[in-house]
Amino acid sequence: MNAIEEMVSKAQEMYLKRIREKKEKYRIQYLNYSLIAYPNVYPPYIDNELVIKNVKISENDVVLDLCAGVGLLTVFAAQTAKRVVATDINPAAIESIKENALLCNVQDKVTAVCCCDYPDPPEQYDKILLIPPLSDKKAEDILEKSLFDEGHKAVIDIIAGAVGHLKPNGELYIRWSDIGDMSFIYNLLQKYGFKYQSLAKTNDALSTFVLFKATL
Repeated sequence: MNAIEEMVSKAQEMYLKRIREKKEKYRIQYLNYSLIAYPNVYPPYIDNELVIKNVKISENDVVLDLCAGVGLLTVFAAQTAKRVVATDINPAAIESIKENALLCNVQDKVTAVCCCDYPDPPEQYDKILLIPPLSDKKAEDILEKSLFDEGHKAVIDIIAGAVGHLKPNGELYIRWSDIGDMSFIYNLLQKYGFKYQSLAKTNDALSTFVLFKATL
């Protein structure tokens, strides 16, 4: 582990510790969104803003929000889309998504499903939004799965599955970072036949986050 990787690891540990200290649900403010975060659910980070400011949702879109967390991007998409399906592996995240959909008056457009990637029954989507875990490291609990994905197995499965879950002319939007090795995501998208472009970038003190648009 080099010096930067060690600093990132320590920052992640501190952030996880602060989340674990939350024993009751609490309110968060993100841009113009006032939402509820449940304990043991990873709250939105600066990278979510890349999607909100650069992805255009149409009124006829059916959208899938993967690794949805508290449901910020779910609510963002549902404000315009015809329908949004949100998935997360964390049951507490699903409760948070449902409450935030109700809070933002989009509950009739949102379905929240607890699963690791694509929900049943299978369907195809106009847009898939993905803010996956970045670090190639074993997760010890459900909260750490928001950050750690040993062997990048989850993101590999999701990108492979996107081929069959996008409508013709559908779009996959994925945030990646140098935390997770940029060459990895380039090669993975190419492997499954995606053409991709970088739409926007943002930084924190240690990392660069990039939003990619990928199409088949």
